Amino acid sequence: MIDVYQITLIIAIIAIILEMLTGTLLLFSVAFSFVIVSIFQFTSNGLDLNRDLIIFAMSMGISVIFLRKTYKNKTDVSKLKDDDINLY
Repeated sequence: MIDVYQITLIIAIIAIILEMLTGTLLLFSVAFSFVIVSIFQFTSNGLDLNRDLIIFAMSMGISVIFLRKTYKNKTDVSKLKDDDINLY
């Protein structure tokens, strides 16, 4: 019989495949969070919905912040010359 952590790992793999198809770096943090939750499910031998939701939310927040800083484009933030929006 398939365990709960295996289902969570399958969802993580599906999210990684969808991330490869879209290339937006949004589903990568979701997949990372599902892997973290599945590790906790494996070590504690079961599903605890409240614990899993808290772990998912915390790991999702950490991974979004980390990925945004890691893959930040250097041209995203540019200072305006002489505070002029209309650069010609």
